[in-house]
Amino acid sequence: MGSRISNSKDSAMGAAAAAAMLGVSIPRQPPLALDAADAIAYKIFPDGKLHSIGLPKGPDGVYVVGKQADSEPNRAATYRNVTIDQNSGKILHVQDRASFSVGETFLEWQYPLHCGEAFGNYGRAFIMLMGFVPLILFVTGFTRWRQKRRAQKERQRDASLASAKSGIDYGGTFCCAASAALSQSCESRIFWRFSCRSSVW
Repeated sequence: MGSRISNSKDSAMGAAAAAAMLGVSIPRQPPLALDAADAIAYKIFPDGKLHSIGLPKGPDGVYVVGKQADSEPNRAATYRNVTIDQNSGKILHVQDRASFSVGETFLEWQYPLHCGEAFGNYGRAFIMLMGFVPLILFVTGFTRWRQKRRAQKERQRDASLASAKSGIDYGGTFCCAASAALSQSCESRIFWRFSCRSSVW
């Protein structure tokens, strides 16, 4: 049995070499179907649900089947992927978030925390409301600035009015004092003149 298999392999290789020498192209094996690729990935992640299938690009491309777990924080993508050769069905690579390092787990949580989907619809609603916080801070800050500016102008105006009023009061007091002194001087002069005339008479 083993000799028959080896002989068949040798004959297939010889036929391929002869076809290559003669320039005759041998048709490739038909690629795997999507169901077959999903079945292969299911053997690796039987607990996951089908999230995405990356189709092969070109004749040497591969399938990338994503099987998302319910415990994953990221709902937009999955970090449980199986890379499968489209021709042979061989598993070339397996990405499993269960074996992530601390740094990889930290990076995995960045997007779910940023958009809030890590906590479901309530988390998304909370993040949406938080998006209005910068606008609220801008409006309230501008309003407070206008109020303080208006109050500062009012204080400056009141100080100017008080300064002008004190100047007027000081000027009025000075004028009244000068008038009283002048009146007293005039009265003393009149009395002196009257006294001189009385002594002469």
